[in-house]
Amino acid sequence: MVGNASRAAIISDRRITGLSVDVIAELVSEIGPLWHERHEARLTPRPRKRAVGAGAKHRLVFVDRLLAALVHLRHGVTHDVLACWFGVDRSTITRTIGEVRPLLAERGYPVSPDVRLRSLADVVDHLGASGSTGIIDGTEIRVRRPAAGRKDRDKFISGKNKQNAVKTMIVTDGEDRVLWCSPARPASCADITHARQLGLVKLLADGPAVEIFTDAGYQGLGAQTGGRVITPPHRKFKKNAPDWYEEVHERQRKAHSSRRIRVEHGIAHLKNWRSLARHLGRRGHISDTVPAVASLLSHQQIGTWTRHRRREHRPQRSSRRLTAYRARARKGCPVNDHLTSTAGGLPSRQPGLTRPALSTYVDEMGNQVLLACGMAAGPLFTVAYLLQGASRVGYRPFRHPVSSLAFGRAGWVQTVNFLLAGLLSLVFAVGLWRVGFSRWGALLIGAWAVGLLGAGAFRTDPVANSTGFGPPAFGERA
Repeated sequence: MVGNASRAAIISDRRITGLSVDVIAELVSEIGPLWHERHEARLTPRPRKRAVGAGAKHRLVFVDRLLAALVHLRHGVTHDVLACWFGVDRSTITRTIGEVRPLLAERGYPVSPDVRLRSLADVVDHLGASGSTGIIDGTEIRVRRPAAGRKDRDKFISGKNKQNAVKTMIVTDGEDRVLWCSPARPASCADITHARQLGLVKLLADGPAVEIFTDAGYQGLGAQTGGRVITPPHRKFKKNAPDWYEEVHERQRKAHSSRRIRVEHGIAHLKNWRSLARHLGRRGHISDTVPAVASLLSHQQIGTWTRHRRREHRPQRSSRRLTAYRARARKGCPVNDHLTSTAGGLPSRQPGLTRPALSTYVDEMGNQVLLACGMAAGPLFTVAYLLQGASRVGYRPFRHPVSSLAFGRAGWVQTVNFLLAGLLSLVFAVGLWRVGFSRWGALLIGAWAVGLLGAGAFRTDPVANSTGFGPPAFGERA
């Protein structure tokens, strides 16, 4: 059983599971009850000698089971390594992954917090309702070579890569988001044949009007679907093509490729999960592995896409102020990065700052004021106690502490100096915390500020002095 510290490290670091903390929390709340329900259903119907729930308890709770499955899918970690990491037997990890993986595969593909796609028909309806463009392409996943003497052994040999693999069809939209993955089939099946077997032609011919971009491997589907499948432009001149045709054909080919490249990005995101880069387990598990990874990736992309959309809808600064910030950045002046960068180029000119932009500007100016207060705290404090020490009879800066200046008729000046320096230092610590430059630095400076405030609020003990510097007369000038 993994400890709380290790569990927190796995959840908080996205590099381990490939998912954010929020997505993992949603998975636990969604899949946990399903796992417990299936576990109880498996125990109840069979004849038993003792009641359900009796006997030894699970050493691996459901959260740890989910994390083990996610780490296995993300990095392809062997069951032996996971067993050592989680402190259980290898058979427990094997059984855990076998139970969680089908639950992940059955979740569907989230496209919004309330909508999930579970079939190719749902994808076509979603594209038609949203007016989006779909992009389709096939990808191959290397698998273990079938045993000798098996009748369908040659079906897994890819005609393109000459390797043992399985093929799946990926559907994405124009923003790299994975919408659906088909069940895996032996790699000897052609892309267009796979699409026809999935019923894509019938769905597009009878369904809503949508545009589907494909590569040259799907030539012929455009005529069968009434032009809804758009393939690369066909080359009419095989030989001796005129110069004008070469230029037009190349422009059309690049325009089609620039729109179709999104599906390649989606496939690359899928292949970042090591279990799909090369599947080393049983070929029968690939049918659950592909939709499980695609569902997790789609869920994570929804959260990332939603955050990006929120950032895009934020009002931006006026172009004049943005130009001024960029000019300061070129001169080497310290300017925050988020003040000198925009999404999609320069913003349009505006007659003035809108209310949200004005509040953002005020926040930035407030941070600068807080930091400026901290920069002024040190020099003011030093100059104040040096002037007081020079005006006091018998004060020796290398012998007497600065806090001893709080005695005498003019002692209130040093008390105010302590309080003002502490207040400015505390404001500086707040500014550092808001900017996020150094959390530990902000905490240490805050502690220093609290100490200065304490020195001003509570006067120090008198200092014994043979020259007469002390509380009785405290260095009054003659």
